[in-house]
Amino acid sequence: GEFMNLVKKYTPLILFIGLVALVILNASSFISGAISLFDVTSTLIYGAVIAFVLNVPMKKIEQYLVKLKVKAELRRPIAMVLVFLALILIVIALLVLVLPTLAQTISQL
Repeated sequence: GEFMNLVKKYTPLILFIGLVALVILNASSFISGAISLFDVTSTLIYGAVIAFVLNVPMKKIEQYLVKLKVKAELRRPIAMVLVFLALILIVIALLVLVLPTLAQTISQL
């Protein structure tokens, strides 16, 4: 009777306190697990962002290839190659612009 009422009343509180104690005692495991989860998902997120950003110019190039009457099955591969080439050229241009300044700054230290 009365004991069962007390058990029903305080069981959620006892379980919550036990869970909090478990988290506190194993905090390092939880933190390392969260970091591992972030490492895995961050790679996926970076990939999705890159794909989304590269998709915008790729669609524009595909539209241009439609006007040039390029075969439908070739439009996407051609657009993809052109976008990757443009990206590579942008990275090379940035390196050409930044590396000499960086080298000069380091040599002045």
